[in-house]
Amino acid sequence: MWYTSSELVAELSDLGTDNPEKLPLKHWIARGLPHRRDARGHLWFDGHVVAQWIKQQRQKPARQKIAANETYCFHCQAVRVFKDAIVHSQRGKQIIYRGVCITCGHDVNKAVKAQETN
Repeated sequence: MWYTSSELVAELSDLGTDNPEKLPLKHWIARGLPHRRDARGHLWFDGHVVAQWIKQQRQKPARQKIAANETYCFHCQAVRVFKDAIVHSQRGKQIIYRGVCITCGHDVNKAVKAQETN
């Protein structure tokens, strides 16, 4: 069934949304919400396709396992290779490595289980 934007907002608010005016419909369209425009420029949404799109958007992305010589750099905000890694400390079964990000030069840390280093 095809819905106008106001009908879609009303339907989604019936599903438990507290404030229908705060539904991010414009942001969803910018992120790829499937829709079509008629000859007058009005937006139309297919209800089944919208439901599938919303379900897909709510799924968490699969966690990515990083390699042994990589860590997350909070300055670059990305996974980076680090150099000059030394054992900084060890707490029980956890070893903490300290190194330098090869991209930005900031200090980075990585905690691993002791059994993963063998």
